[in-house]
Amino acid sequence: MTHPFKKQAFRHDRASGVMGDCYRTALACVLGLDRDEIPHLFQDNQNCEGLEFDALYNRELAKRGLTTAQFCMGTDLDLALECMSKWVEPDTWWILSATSGNDENHAFVCRGDVVVFDPSQNDAGIKGPTSTGHYWATVVTVRGPDLPADAFAGVEVYRRRERSAA
Repeated sequence: MTHPFKKQAFRHDRASGVMGDCYRTALACVLGLDRDEIPHLFQDNQNCEGLEFDALYNRELAKRGLTTAQFCMGTDLDLALECMSKWVEPDTWWILSATSGNDENHAFVCRGDVVVFDPSQNDAGIKGPTSTGHYWATVVTVRGPDLPADAFAGVEVYRRRERSAA
């Protein structure tokens, strides 16, 4: 598969209300698509972060029968890349979220244990982990089948406990 490594169209300029499109650009690269085949969902959702942001893109990916799996890594960059090289096949394309040299959270395109492409317009590179203090890896995967709500009735192994308010 040939990957169309295109630079992002929009760079973060919060003062002007412009939100960068590095994530959609990296996602298009990982999928082997043109950048403009993936919508820039962040432009109309400027205050959208974290799980809300992920949900927007997962709804978009669901139209293609895909979803994402994300890994939070509280380690240095080299160990994060090494871990990913053990968790995914060597030729797997994935997205690394980190802080760029522009001091913004930013998405990079990786393959195996190598960062292969920085979609930023000025090739700012990786400065460190995201503003959460962690590196994040996103792998695109096939969605499971849509099953009826009772498909697993009676087979619950474990349910997350609600955290009590402290």
